[in-house]
Amino acid sequence: MTEPDEEFKEAKRRVSRKFLGTAGVHGVGVREEGRKIAVFRQSSPGEGDEEREAVIAEIKKEAGPFEVEVVEDEPPEFTSAPTAEPAQTGEEHANPASAVPSQPESDSEAARPAGLIARCTRWIRSRLAR
Repeated sequence: MTEPDEEFKEAKRRVSRKFLGTAGVHGVGVREEGRKIAVFRQSSPGEGDEEREAVIAEIKKEAGPFEVEVVEDEPPEFTSAPTAEPAQTGEEHANPASAVPSQPESDSEAARPAGLIARCTRWIRSRLAR
């Protein structure tokens, strides 16, 4: 895929910042063919369909001239505690599991489920913003 132009990248960033984590949206990416913004949404038939469709309509407005492809998909699951220690080189981590200490202190942000989710969400957003 050739490097998308700045307007396209900015539209994707806006959609990601504004809608990631709302109405089942768990990922925002791009499709190689046709300069489309891909919105990955958790499928949940019958649960708040009107609200979810209203959010998709807002996403399409926010995307501007670019097409939005909605992909019904289950979010990734974290099935076990991370085992790798963070890299000591100061480089960015290759994956969110390595960004979280394997033995977090009980009073740290990472020890609480909400803190872990927040850290993973920040990591995902930083990768999607590229």
